[in-house]
Amino acid sequence: MKLISKLKKRLAGKVGAPLPDHVPGVEDAAGQAVPEVAQPAHWLAVAATDEQEDDNDQGFSYNPVELPLPNEKLRAAVSGPDLSHFLYIGHAWATICANYLPPQRQVLVLDVGCGVGKMARSLALNPSVHYVGFDIYLPAIMWSRREFSRLYGERFRFEHFDGQSAMYNPNGVVPIETYLFPVEDSSVDLALGASIFTHLYEKDMKHYFAETARVLKPGGIALYSIHTLDELQTFFPQSSDPGDKKIIGNEQVMLIDRDYFIELARDYGLRLHELPGRLCGQEVVAFQKPETR
Repeated sequence: MKLISKLKKRLAGKVGAPLPDHVPGVEDAAGQAVPEVAQPAHWLAVAATDEQEDDNDQGFSYNPVELPLPNEKLRAAVSGPDLSHFLYIGHAWATICANYLPPQRQVLVLDVGCGVGKMARSLALNPSVHYVGFDIYLPAIMWSRREFSRLYGERFRFEHFDGQSAMYNPNGVVPIETYLFPVEDSSVDLALGASIFTHLYEKDMKHYFAETARVLKPGGIALYSIHTLDELQTFFPQSSDPGDKKIIGNEQVMLIDRDYFIELARDYGLRLHELPGRLCGQEVVAFQKPETR
């Protein structure tokens, strides 16, 4: 199926969780100060001219009861093309998520920026997990809908968000700060965002925290990863000291002061639950929506 070719007029995109110690595309900014606006992602043009017959990785033969692997171009658009990193990052995030899932009952997981099912393929192995993922890269959503629904039916749902993004979706129509997460109020046990806040401007971060607080159940957990300001020289070697700035960057990579990140979440009713440490090159922060009294 020429999925990407058929959708080339509607391309949207984002970069998912970066490879350890690497963010796709950031090497373009090496040796520069932080640019105000990132350029459109290089893989958008590549994907728009894709004429492959099948969007599954053709390096493997698949059994009908097996979840295929997305091809290299789909992986490149949402986390990097390397298959080992794709599988490692997905497994690592699914493993940390398992530590926060309520035991012995059905749970709903919301994947904020789900890409092409990198985390979902490991979470699907837990029959207690029901899942909703959303992303602005339409080919990834279409692939995930087709392959996951075949094996898991309505237990796994994928939604497209045609969000505005100068870098990842230049033709998007929905302002990010107005988008409503595609789940009901107080319905989510665990929200995860692997390398999403690493690409959001401050106003969009605030909106995503507001939406997180809306959809989490009382006592629910959100696991979000960030790049912190002490990584400034790693990504932008010629940048000067950030001074009193709390956020630096653009959609290509956004760096934020950890304490300020926690403060932003607190403004929307989410309290710091735990600092699990670094995962796949980013720092993970666990927030919790307080229990009602």
